[in-house]
This record gives sequence, structure tokens and C-alpha cells, in this order.
Amino acid sequence: MSDDEEYEFEYSDNDDDVDMGDDESSPEVAMENKYYLAKAVRDEKHHDENDAVEAAFQQVLDLDELGESIWGFRALKQLIKWEIRHSELEKAMKHYEQLLHRIATSAVITRNMGEKGVNGVLDFVSAHPVVPTNAPGTSSASSDDSAWAILQQFYETTLATLQQNESRNERLWFKTNLKLGNLLFDRRMDSTKQSMQLLRIVKELLASCEANAAAVDDDDVATTGLKHDSQLLEVYALQIQLYTVQKDNKKLVELYEKALRVKPGVAHPRIVGVIRECGGKMHMMQ
Repeated sequence: MSDDEEYEFEYSDNDDDVDMGDDESSPEVAMENKYYLAKAVRDEKHHDENDAVEAAFQQVLDLDELGESIWGFRALKQLIKWEIRHSELEKAMKHYEQLLHRIATSAVITRNMGEKGVNGVLDFVSAHPVVPTNAPGTSSASSDDSAWAILQQFYETTLATLQQNESRNERLWFKTNLKLGNLLFDRRMDSTKQSMQLLRIVKELLASCEANAAAVDDDDVATTGLKHDSQLLEVYALQIQLYTVQKDNKKLVELYEKALRVKPGVAHPRIVGVIRECGGKMHMMQ
């Protein structure tokens, strides 16, 4: 993929198109026009003249005074990605908090659009490690630690917001916390602190599964049950990987037997692979 193609992919919008009507004088049309003009400025400037790009998207936000327009939402996403790519952490976090607030309070932003927006930002931060611009000359290890701390900050801000009453979204909270747990495991838990953090996340995820199971509606028991089993199996897979690294065979046997009793419907191949690999090791041990 060429640099230009990669650039377009990274900054693309995946939200469904919204029909705003034909009234060219409406505020929505004005914001839409400003939004696409801002994207044109961004595409022309690429990595130069940050202020011009930020100012162009800020014009969309200035028009969206009430924070209720889809174009303001999209402009925020573009600003966040631009600022992350250029290591403008403070600005990116400020705009991300605004994005989360819109997702929580706006009637225009659907749940699906909100989830895609959050996942898009978190995936972008993961793919573009941010190193503070005020820390020149740092070693590779220090830069990696700084980038990881920043990534965690985005995740923790997301999780804290999703637990507030006005913006509570259990499904997105679960997915985000699980994703953070998998990221922690991928770092091979190079410290006791990270191991304890991963264990805490697993405990929170299991508690969420139990709470969801207790709240099952009798009229929707089949659908809700499949969702619960699917989530539970994902947590078990994360636990299995953790205890495999820790060589805790006793807990591995218990987890494997629990996993076999879960009927999730169509499980992700990666999850199935983790559990089957665990089963193979259990047979070799016997």
C-alpha cells in the first residue's frame, strides 16, 4: 500500500451516510461543506502546517454550537486522529473527552456509531504510538513505556466514561476492557504491576458476565444466553493464556473444564484455538 493510500485509509470515515436534505442554506449543509473543505486542507497539507488543518476542522465545531450534529462528531474524530499522529497529546485527549460526551448525550449519534467511533480512536492510538514531544532523546525502551502509558490513558478515560450513569454502555465497556486485557497480555506482563492489572481486568469482566446472566429477561433468554456464553468464553481464553504463561496447571485444568461447558454458538477461531491448545496440553500432562 502506498503512503497516500495508507493515509487515506487511516483518516477515512466509516459512519453511514446521513441524508441532510437539499436545503443548501441549512446549518447542517454549512457544516457538511466546512467538513469536506477541512478534509481537503488536511489532504493537501499532509504532515505540514498543523495549525491550518486543526483550524479548518475547528470551524465545523464552531458551527455546531449545541454539539448535536453528525458533522461535528466526524470533525472531532478527524481532529483526534490528526493530533495523535502529530503527538499533540493534550489536544487529542481534550477532543476525545468531547467525543465521549457527545456519544453519551447526543440523540443524533446512534449506539453503533458511537461504538465505531470509540473503537476507531483506540485502534488508531494502538497503531500510532504517541511519544510526548517534550521528551527528546529518550531511549527506545523509554519511548515504548511512554507510548504504552498514553495508550492506557485513552483506555482508562473510555472505561471511566462508560461506567457513568449518563453514558453507561455495558457492551462497549466489556469490549473495551477485554481489548485492554488482551493488549496487556501481548506485552507479556513484564512487571508484577501489569500482571495484577490484568488479573483485576479479568475479575471485572467475570463480574460483568455474572451480572448480565442474572439480569436475563425470560422473554429473551436464548439470545441473551448466547451473548453471555460468548463473552464468558472470551474471558476464559484470556485467563487460559495468562495461566499458561504463569504455568499454573491446576487453574488451567479448572478453566479448561469450565470452557468445555460453555455453548457460545459460533465462537471466534482465535478463541477456539486458545482453548483447544490448552486441551492438548492437558492431555499431554496426563
